Amino acid sequence: MRGKGLIAYGAENGSSVSGRQHFPAIVSNPLDVVGAGDSLFASTSVSLCSVANIMEASAIGTCMASLAVRNVGNILINKNMLQHQLHALFK
Repeated sequence: MRGKGLIAYGAENGSSVSGRQHFPAIVSNPLDVVGAGDSLFASTSVSLCSVANIMEASAIGTCMASLAVRNVGNILINKNMLQHQLHALFK
């Protein structure tokens, strides 16, 4: 369901992070959706393999997908772009 965002389910042992969380699509009028899902799943997977819990990884994935759909064609998304997006959304 393109444009609806992501729903994450999780339960972390010994943590207050649990339950269901909806991460809505950040960009309402994407220019090009090709690669958005790949960006979301790749960055969520890498985040989970690092030290992020499922909710943190989902937030990162949602931000990466939003950056991917803002331009036509594939673009390189760097750390500074992601940090800026995360800061703007979750300050």
